[in-house]
Order: sequence, then C-alpha cells, then structure tokens
Amino acid sequence: MRRVAALLAVLASPAVAQSGTIALDSTITGTASEVGEHVGGYVRIRNHGTMPDRLLAVTCPCSRASEIHSTRDGGMTTLPALEIPAGATVEIRPGSGLHIMLEAVAPMPAGSEVELTLRFERAGEITRRFTVVADTQAAWPP
Repeated sequence: MRRVAALLAVLASPAVAQSGTIALDSTITGTASEVGEHVGGYVRIRNHGTMPDRLLAVTCPCSRASEIHSTRDGGMTTLPALEIPAGATVEIRPGSGLHIMLEAVAPMPAGSEVELTLRFERAGEITRRFTVVADTQAAWPP
C-alpha cells in the first residue's frame, strides 16, 4: 500500500520541468523527521540538445546544504559538477550511487513537497517541486 501511495504522489506531480534543452522528471526526496537529518534527492535529467551540459549546483530552502554526491567503493565524494552528455539521460536515482544530499532545516513528511533549484552550465536554473516519499526505491518510476 505504501508503494502505491508513493507512486501516486509522484505521478500526481507535473510530468516535466524544462529549460531549453534540459528536462527534469521523476523528482523525489526521502523524508526527514527532524532538523539536521540528511536525505537524498533524486531526479531524471534529459539533455535533448546537441551540446553537453553540466549540473553545477542544487539549492533548496528546505536544506542548510545541498550537494551532489557520488558513492563508490564504500566512500562518498562531493562532485563539483555532473556531466549531462548531449542527447543523453542521466538518472540520479535511488541505488545508483548518485544522489542530491539535503540537510533538512525542518521536518519533511511524506506527501509534502520541497522546491529545488538545479543550476546548469548552459541551461541555467530550473526550479522544480520534489515530492517527499517514505520509500524512494519504491517511488522511483520504471
């Protein structure tokens, strides 16, 4: 039942936010029960253009600090940027080793939404609502 509710919450949000050649969809974050808790944010980034782009930064009023992280071989690294090749889709998805780390400034309950702004080198800033879900793995669309 939780899986169905999480999927319905994601499907109820607008399908795509787009700026120029970059489109964002499947925007979700985990829940935070207290201030200072770290949660992951996830998004599918599609570059419909003929030039590569780079995700340079993520900001959110919901977070003290927002960083793009890569987890490999048991260690976590903060990425200065994330390459988005021309004509490609990059998934920052649960279990992929990539995530947007958010440090909550207030509780983020399941079913709520938070607004994240992703800044790209070429496409500029794209602001999108991310749905807060209890189970990010279950809520990630196929």
